[in-house]
Amino acid sequence: MSALILHPRTMPGPSGRVCFRWGLLAILLVIGGWPVVATAQEQDNPDAMPLIPSPRSEQGERQLYDSMRSRLEYYQRMQGQTARTTMARDRMSSESRQTIRVPAAQNRDPSANELPYLPETGNRLANDNLHEQDPVVRLSGSKPDQGKTSAPNSQRSQPKTTGRNTASKSARARTAQPEQPARGTSIRTGAPSANAQKSSTARGNSDPIPRRRTHTDSMHALEAIFKNTSPVPGLPVDLTPAARGPYRYFAPAVYKGLYLHNYTARTASRYTSLLKQARKYKLNVLVVDVQPKQPPKEFIKLAREMDFYLVARVVVFEGGLRSWPPPRKHIDQVAASAQAAAQAGFMEVQLDYIRFTDYWKGRSLSLPQRYRTVATIIKHIDDQVRPLGVRIGADIFGRIPFNQNDRIGQKLEVFAPYLDTLYPMLYPSHFYGDPMMQKKPYKAVYDGCRKSVERIGHESKVVAYIQAFKMKVGMSGLGYQRYIYDQLRASTDAGGQGFVAWNARNQYATFFKAVAQYNQYITAQKQTVTSP
Repeated sequence: MSALILHPRTMPGPSGRVCFRWGLLAILLVIGGWPVVATAQEQDNPDAMPLIPSPRSEQGERQLYDSMRSRLEYYQRMQGQTARTTMARDRMSSESRQTIRVPAAQNRDPSANELPYLPETGNRLANDNLHEQDPVVRLSGSKPDQGKTSAPNSQRSQPKTTGRNTASKSARARTAQPEQPARGTSIRTGAPSANAQKSSTARGNSDPIPRRRTHTDSMHALEAIFKNTSPVPGLPVDLTPAARGPYRYFAPAVYKGLYLHNYTARTASRYTSLLKQARKYKLNVLVVDVQPKQPPKEFIKLAREMDFYLVARVVVFEGGLRSWPPPRKHIDQVAASAQAAAQAGFMEVQLDYIRFTDYWKGRSLSLPQRYRTVATIIKHIDDQVRPLGVRIGADIFGRIPFNQNDRIGQKLEVFAPYLDTLYPMLYPSHFYGDPMMQKKPYKAVYDGCRKSVERIGHESKVVAYIQAFKMKVGMSGLGYQRYIYDQLRASTDAGGQGFVAWNARNQYATFFKAVAQYNQYITAQKQTVTSP
């Protein structure tokens, strides 16, 4: 506004020019006095952003250097670093030189209610959808379509990219791993695990076997996590894990399975050929959707006659829990579906989406409250299903083995005391923000399985969900069959107890070829172990 008023064109005649000159002089005087004002502001507020004056004289030049030094100190204070600032000796007297010491930044508590490191996303939230979503008609209880990215349902749509997610952050966070417990004997038998020893010997790995976790260890861990947290209204208050067994069915020592969605399990023309091929390639486990309808008796009868171990996949919260407290009516319906599956002849119940949504917008809940909520739901379903003599397992996000704390309420040390089997979903394509994992399928599955086994010992089986779909396979530079084969081999080399292949369309032709190659690998490993 002042420039407009003082412009000579706005003031015609001699009087206008005079006013313009006086106005310009006033502006120059104001500018000349600004360094004094800036210095006073800095003295009153040492945390304020220092201003840089313009050098007009020797005094102004000194003020310029003083202000530049102040700006440097300001940035150092903001970064929480200790630094020594020295200025040009010919410009500043010895009295003005000083050593600036800034207290070190306080360590941030990762257990505080803040977002932990997520290996699948760099340091951002992965999308809820970690299973593949193929462009097919969505069936209730099955995985969503791959093309959908709007609703955060089960675990599966891709996240938005943010500027702060870098590969270097992912690499640094992966290398800073928490201290792992010592390794020892199997909780099942009290003796060292022969299978783990053979696997370790076969691959030339001298790493010790995970130590035995006892019931006392589990209870101490739960008590520490749930300390000072309130119970979930309407659900069990006593969260002591129930005794396991006796079981009505034997479980395979190593799970070699594939997933069948509800439509396939209810269509004889589809499941008959799949079951025959699965037996041909020595698979022994079928994970089957039991929602929205239980598979027919004919399917269960045929599968059992072919000696398949039947696992009923039960979705707890489609897309994750979005409200608190959790709806009791819905949880009872889920428990009823699990009971019906056990009574129909399924030998294990696998809980999926038993977690909070990644996009929580409800009341503020601490991490222990979230863990307690998830554990309470598991305990409630456990009380309804265990008396039927079946095992209970649960799917977990692929990032959970890498995280000590996670906002979705899943934690290995919370799940293991209640569950017989843990199924980490280690699809390489879904390690968002970590190209190294996406390019190396062996590493993604191996690291996830190994960390799971190290953290829970043999308290629960670790059976990896592997990627049997083509999403981002091209990033690895491998063929589709080799991509699957590397995951199969990693699930064994890491000391896990098997795998389950996931393909939303149930198209497993290439997977079967990879399994044939994997069977040859296992045979060669056994020969290496038994040879003198």
